[in-house]
Amino acid sequence: MAGEPFGTITLDALPKLAKNNQLNTKQIDALYWLEVNTENKLLSNLKIRKALALAINRKEITDELLQAGEKPAFSILPKNLTLAKEPLFQDNDLITAQRLFEEGLQELLFEKESNPLPPTPLTITYWTDPKEKAIATVIASEWSKAFGIEVSLAACDWATFFKKIGSSDYQIASCSWFTWYEDPIYNMEFMKYRSSGLNGTNWENKRYIELLDLADHELDPEKRNAFLAQAEKLIIDEMPIIPVFSQTYKYLQN
Repeated sequence: MAGEPFGTITLDALPKLAKNNQLNTKQIDALYWLEVNTENKLLSNLKIRKALALAINRKEITDELLQAGEKPAFSILPKNLTLAKEPLFQDNDLITAQRLFEEGLQELLFEKESNPLPPTPLTITYWTDPKEKAIATVIASEWSKAFGIEVSLAACDWATFFKKIGSSDYQIASCSWFTWYEDPIYNMEFMKYRSSGLNGTNWENKRYIELLDLADHELDPEKRNAFLAQAEKLIIDEMPIIPVFSQTYKYLQN
């Protein structure tokens, strides 16, 4: 065997392998998302965060760039664990995104004539990997076109990247999150408190904490799921994490 989970297959090799019926893919409980530093002045605004989420064309990324069975994601939970009956927001909703972005700028008093935006208002940090760079490049281009802003990229090795996330030394960071056991709480628990070692977004919400506590103390599975469904929707409404796509393993087998 060659490829994941033991190694990787380069993006440029995937189309030819798929055409020759050599490529195997397997859906896995892993998501690619963007973590947002909510203490950043621009990103502290909810409308700005939502605008960024809505402006991403997930289907273009999965179908044209990745081309290996990945699916657009609209929750912080993988498809087999989500409690939402329908997508929690729309993909590539540019009209709403642009309206929210302008409203967010007004709320932050970023008036472009008297107080123009910085030359580089946004930076996407990613760990050095060709696929990560390709995805970040597409998202940066989409944001630039949608909002007329410059979006830069910052690559760093894995150790530095992980340190930056833990210390909130970033604006937007691209992350792959693997769900290690089949329960929604795994993907939700790390965002419960701002002080959590894995929560580099600086986001904390009292109602979210209450919902997870209620779920922890509920023995009835249906009632527990109802609390978790509310928490799932709340975190998407707040958007400290922007879901992008569900991941797959790509491999060759002889």
